[in-house]
This record gives sequence, structure tokens and C-alpha cells, in this order.
Amino acid sequence: MLPASIGDVVINEVQYDPVQGGVDAAFEWLELYNRTSRPIDLTNWKIEDNGGDDYITALQLPPGDFVVLAAGTGFYANFPDFAGNLMFITDGRIGNGLNNNGDRLSLFDSTGVVIDAMSYGEDAAILSPSCPDVDEGHSLVRQPAGWDTDQASDFVDNGMPSPGSGLDPPAPTPTQSPSPSPSPMSTAVPTITPSPTPMVTVIPLSTKESYNGATPVSTLTPEPTSYITAVPESSPAIPASTKATSQFTQEPTPLAEAKASSDGGNSNATWYLGISSFLALIGIGSLIAVLRIKRKA
Repeated sequence: MLPASIGDVVINEVQYDPVQGGVDAAFEWLELYNRTSRPIDLTNWKIEDNGGDDYITALQLPPGDFVVLAAGTGFYANFPDFAGNLMFITDGRIGNGLNNNGDRLSLFDSTGVVIDAMSYGEDAAILSPSCPDVDEGHSLVRQPAGWDTDQASDFVDNGMPSPGSGLDPPAPTPTQSPSPSPSPMSTAVPTITPSPTPMVTVIPLSTKESYNGATPVSTLTPEPTSYITAVPESSPAIPASTKATSQFTQEPTPLAEAKASSDGGNSNATWYLGISSFLALIGIGSLIAVLRIKRKA
């Protein structure tokens, strides 16, 4: 079996001030804890305070297990249901009796090497500062079990001593989660809807009247130009009524106009012939009208 190294076994809990009044050394106890994953032989190991020491008889401490070293059977007065590993000190007290105001404890292996040590109250020989003094009936215990940084803070005040079983790790201190930073508000990009392209409605010229005389923009196509043939100044005078009738009854086309211009002097003869024929037709019409009137009479 491999020898133990420093810290393999630790003094895990101590009750140096039991509830009994007066001299209470017969009710004191301490607890050892095997921190390793292998059994450790504690035969001939020694526990010592500031004024005396005690040897451990043959003992195999299982891995991750505890053993209580009690001053005597008075231990059961306070823990009648205890069923763990328990050994009694032969002389009925631990060392010279643990001082309630302050003392120290050291654990030596069989070769005299200090494996672990602690001090409390007014005794700062091992830990400085030492573990704080606790009230009567309380104990000093490592939390969690086996926690060892060689400082007094490894131990806590235990109001309900727990020989043979260690304390669980302390509950984590709740911390207030930082308020989440407000997420930048996303600005909605406005959707630009294109304005509808105005529809151009083509309206026939015949429906202009329905727009109260206003000509729609879409119908502003220049209308065909009316071609009016000017009467030469040298031509015989034509009654106004006749001229108006001839202008709007028969409009010469541009083609006819161009032909008339190309004929030169013949254009006047053609014009006179047309006028004469027109007048003759009027005369005949007038004569027929007179004859009809007389016949009726």
C-alpha cells in the first residue's frame, strides 16, 4: 500500500465545545476524511493538540470515507443514532483536552510527517488568521468535504454538527443578471409604391360633346385643314348667298387646287364655265318652282 502524502487525509470537522456544561472533554470528537481514491492505512498515526497526543490503533480508511475519533462513549449522548466509522481514545480525551477558547490539532503519519493541521480561536500557530471561534454545540467543518487551501476560510461554522458525513458544496450566491441592453429598434424602410402611370384614353372626335366642349388632351391631334379656294379679285361679283353655298357645298381638294395652278390661263376659263353652269341650274330650278305654283293656283 502506498504511503499517504500531505493532504491525502485531512481533519474535516471538530467539535471542541459540546453542549454539556462544565468539563466537556469526554464529549469532544474530531473527524478525518480520506480525499483519495484508494484506501489508506492509519495504523500508528498520531493526533496532537497543544498539550498532548494520541495514537491510532490499526485502521484502514476506505477511499472517500470518514472516521470519527471520539474522546469516549459520551459521544453517543449527543449522537445516539451514529452508525459510521468510530474509534475511541484510550485515555478518554483528545490530546490534553480541547480548549474552548482556542487550540490546535495536527495529524502525523506513522513516520512523523505532518499530513494535515489546523487551529481555531485564540490559537494562530497553524492558521493565521485562525478559524473563528464558534458557539457551544456548534462545530467547525470544511465545506465542501475535504476542501483544503491551508486557510481558515476552508472551514465554516456548522450549527448542526454532522459526524461521519461531510457538507455539500455551498449553494451559489444568486447574482442578478444584467438587464439586457435594449436592442436597437429597426426602422422600417417605407415601401415606395410608384404612382400609376396615367392612362391615356383615346376618345373619338364624335364624343367631344360629352366633355362639355372641352377637348381631351389625348384628342389634340390637329384636325385636317379645310381647303378654301380664294375667289380672284377680277372675277365677277358673286352674291354672298351663292358664294357661301359654293364654298361649303363643294370644297376643292388640294389635288384639284394644284391642277388648277398648273393649267395657268385655262384655270379662269374653267372657273367661269363652272359658275355659268351653276347659275343656269339655279335659273331652271326657279322656273320650275314658278310653274308649280301657278299650276296649283
